[in-house]
Amino acid sequence: MPKAKVRIEDELKILVNTGKVILGAKRTLHMLKLGKLKMVIVAKNCPSPYYEDIIETCEIANVPYIIYSGSGKALGFACKRPHVISALGIIDFGSSRLDTFIERKQEKGAE
Repeated sequence: MPKAKVRIEDELKILVNTGKVILGAKRTLHMLKLGKLKMVIVAKNCPSPYYEDIIETCEIANVPYIIYSGSGKALGFACKRPHVISALGIIDFGSSRLDTFIERKQEKGAE
């Protein structure tokens, strides 16, 4: 039986309800530098200085990240928020299965 495909939008809704997240590029970058985040999601249109700083810090700190294919407005909508979210940091995954995205990325890198 094939595995059900995990949609990031569905998992973001679960994450926001059951997990612990930090919203916003500034706060995400700050918590990332403190070593408090398990994963980061960045909107493709995150403002330029933050986008590069977040990606670079993730790579240095070996924190997995996802570049969300939608805009900050779409990321906000996926998180059930009425505003733009440029980036979000995950402290606790809660009941979401976003950690499976980490495993898939590592498997692809091992090939």
